[in-house]
Amino acid sequence: MKRYYISLMLVVVVLAGATTSCKKAAYLTDGGVHNAITPLSTYDYLKQHPWKLFDTLVTIIDHYGLKDKVNAANTFFAPTNYSIGRYMTARLIEKQALNPAAAYTIDSLFKDLKADSVLQYVFTDKITLAEAQELQPKLYSPQTSTNLRMGVMKELQTSTLYTERSNAATFLLYFVKIRGDVDIPGVIPPANESDIRVVCQTTGILPENGQRVLHVLSNLHVFARF
Repeated sequence: MKRYYISLMLVVVVLAGATTSCKKAAYLTDGGVHNAITPLSTYDYLKQHPWKLFDTLVTIIDHYGLKDKVNAANTFFAPTNYSIGRYMTARLIEKQALNPAAAYTIDSLFKDLKADSVLQYVFTDKITLAEAQELQPKLYSPQTSTNLRMGVMKELQTSTLYTERSNAATFLLYFVKIRGDVDIPGVIPPANESDIRVVCQTTGILPENGQRVLHVLSNLHVFARF
């Protein structure tokens, strides 16, 4: 009864790592050859990303004056430019249903959303893959002005994509938006109250030499809306 967002980028990264070294990447298993620790702040890491994956996110953070809050957060779940693009496309479709000539720009987004659109991804708690629960999410309160409830859980991967080249267990981290009561495995929730899970395509980046935690959400996530 949940919606799952599986990132193509995640698949490509895992395949590439398995082909070249038969070791799982550090951001998936907290081990291996990749160094998860960076001296950069969370904001600077996003801004200086070599693939410019967070340029639009940085623009939004700047617009709402949230740089200091993002840097002070012990955990930040970062939506990519693709996630923000999906939100803008959805809003454009809605507007063009009423007016085919309508447009939707970043300025339109600023008019529609508030700072909470970013703060729902910002947490005081230090949230790691290693400490995440299976089966049901552990709940956390984001730094929003609302009573929004979010959760985090991990799930063991059993497909051959993860098992054929290694006997080591691979867990993926999921960011969960709680709707109504927390979903119970095997129990169908009421209509429109299914929790929504978003897989993290990268986990365990450690800004400020390990003082903070940064997770990157799937490109298929829809920014602010889930």
